[in-house]
Amino acid sequence: MNIKPVLNNSEKALRQSWLISLVAYYLGNLMVRISTEPLSTLNVISTTFDEVLFFLLMYYFAFIRFGTFWIGCFLFFAPIAFLIDTFKTFGSETSNLGLWSAQLFSFALLVPFWILSNKLYEMNKTIHKKVPESNSDSFDDCIEVEATRLS
Repeated sequence: MNIKPVLNNSEKALRQSWLISLVAYYLGNLMVRISTEPLSTLNVISTTFDEVLFFLLMYYFAFIRFGTFWIGCFLFFAPIAFLIDTFKTFGSETSNLGLWSAQLFSFALLVPFWILSNKLYEMNKTIHKKVPESNSDSFDDCIEVEATRLS
């Protein structure tokens, strides 16, 4: 049985805002990647697969399972990847207004999602600290122990 921890209204609002920004970030990135990369059926399929896979990983492990690993990886690697893409765009011989617009749009999506992800990371870390240690390695079992203790 999967019992979720009891969240207060501000925690629920943060999770809802993060979920909306997650959808916006990944849909926006999908549009940017498809519009700036050479169009081919294989390229569109692989780009879509990449974005959907990372969306599902973030959603499941950060939102459903209250995890910190995937959000932590995102918080560390997303700014680095953005800087690399920016330098590649800047150094590109085909750099034009369209590429710079796409890069600016990506940045506009990245900043609020990164900030909300950082807040969710801290909240999930706090939830993990509140859960007492148990003999099980499963977080679901720990949540059940916490819910039973609170009852």
